[in-house]
Amino acid sequence: MRPLLVLLLVLTAGCSFRYEVTLSTGTQITAMGRPKLDARGFYTFKDATGRVMRVHQGQIRAIEPYEEKAEQ
Repeated sequence: MRPLLVLLLVLTAGCSFRYEVTLSTGTQITAMGRPKLDARGFYTFKDATGRVMRVHQGQIRAIEPYEEKAEQ
């Protein structure tokens, strides 16, 4: 039973990572899960509201792991 629980935790943990997608215009979008690149050169991902986004790789400046910004 314990190995099954560990396996489930490992498999579901990958889905909870957020990424910051920065577009060439400077706009930043928080992606829920790592954006996936398709054969036509488009990244597909869900944004923070759950909406599916599809952006061409030429419009993306960076994809980085999301970091909480400290309030000042």
